[in-house]
Amino acid sequence: MTATAPSPVPSPDELIDHPLRPDAKRFFSLRQRYLLAEREKDNHDRAMSQKYGRSDVPRAWMTNIENKTSERLSARLHKIEDLFLGLLLAISPRSWSSGAPLHWIMTDLTYDDAITRGPLSVIPPCAFASSAADLKRFAQAL
Repeated sequence: MTATAPSPVPSPDELIDHPLRPDAKRFFSLRQRYLLAEREKDNHDRAMSQKYGRSDVPRAWMTNIENKTSERLSARLHKIEDLFLGLLLAISPRSWSSGAPLHWIMTDLTYDDAITRGPLSVIPPCAFASSAADLKRFAQAL
């Protein structure tokens, strides 16, 4: 029997008693939008890989419609990332613009970790050019 990880997006019942409900709702709403947009982008990329037989399809091989779709899906992801990081800037005492990988922040960061001044409940994975020691310092109480 395998244990399943908790969902990064809580059910509406779990949000009812959260102390900072408006920020928490926005946090989880943006996360849900990101996960859906990421899935749509992954599905498009997978379809292009199957069509063209490569995992890294050159843009020159794709039709104009395929290119525009890819650009639109990427732009949607980037917009949601910007909104999410803007929210973190407003509600979090930490600087999330560096120290942890963006994908981890978007998919695995908990709301409680985002707003705490105490130590994080987990140590994030290493971002580019950071060490395990950097991450331990980042995860410590402020």
